[in-house]
Amino acid sequence: MRENSRCYGSRRVLEALKEQGVKVGRHRVRRLMQEQDWRAIQPRSRFGDPIRTQND
Repeated sequence: MRENSRCYGSRRVLEALKEQGVKVGRHRVRRLMQEQDWRAIQPRSRFGDPIRTQND
């Protein structure tokens, strides 16, 4: 499992639960996250808006 990252989506939560021996499916994890109002933090782009050329 990746360390030093605080971004947990349903896949990462599922991976952590499997490491602890919990048998559960990803869709159940996703549903429970939604019920608890847990949101995955989406990484932000390291780049700004794309540069527009004259042909765009």
